[in-house]
Amino acid sequence: MVSFLSALALTVAAVHAQMPGGWAPVTDPAVQTQLQTAVADPCSYANTTTPLCATQTVWAQQQVVAGVKYHVGVRGCAAAADAVVGCTCTDARDYTVTLLELAGQPLRIVDVASAPETAASVAAGGGLGGFSAPRAVTPVDKLLYVRAVMNDAHFAASDIPRVCATRFESVATQVVAGTNYRFLVHGCTVPAGPVNDVIACSCAATAPYRVEIYEDLINALKVTSAARQ
Repeated sequence: MVSFLSALALTVAAVHAQMPGGWAPVTDPAVQTQLQTAVADPCSYANTTTPLCATQTVWAQQQVVAGVKYHVGVRGCAAAADAVVGCTCTDARDYTVTLLELAGQPLRIVDVASAPETAASVAAGGGLGGFSAPRAVTPVDKLLYVRAVMNDAHFAASDIPRVCATRFESVATQVVAGTNYRFLVHGCTVPAGPVNDVIACSCAATAPYRVEIYEDLINALKVTSAARQ
């Protein structure tokens, strides 16, 4: 198996400090694919007593330790080691699979733990790469929104509305080769300009809008759509 360490060398350093404990989303499509392959391979379960029939990969995150540790959220069911390939589940539930890759050693599964059922895991029907369930908007999310919409050069098309958000309702995220953010806000549109007035703006009347923003692996932002709901 190709080393995950080389695949992550350029991306982990940038995201490692962004999450408590050094955990960061897995955004490299090649790594996502290899993780999905690993949790579906019966040979990966040599170090655990709980082989899984993993029917859906929901999320994945990584932590740089003495090597790289991964947590992968899957939906599936316990299975015999020889029944993992091509398996199905009549009663799937949530599991967290821990994988570890040490320098010069192959990726291996070191733990499988059942996890509480969550709205996010059930709602993420598209699996890894699908949008998460909406959550509360944090100050960091709001800063990302403002950074994106205040600069006219960040808009993917000139006809995308510039939305002054006076109230943030929720945000959902989608891990792709980067991250898509889907904001639900209340506000109004403002005229386009080199710098859009979305910080000290106000609205005589507000309406709900859905604004989608893409952040790539080097943190460049692009407003891809904005539509009244």
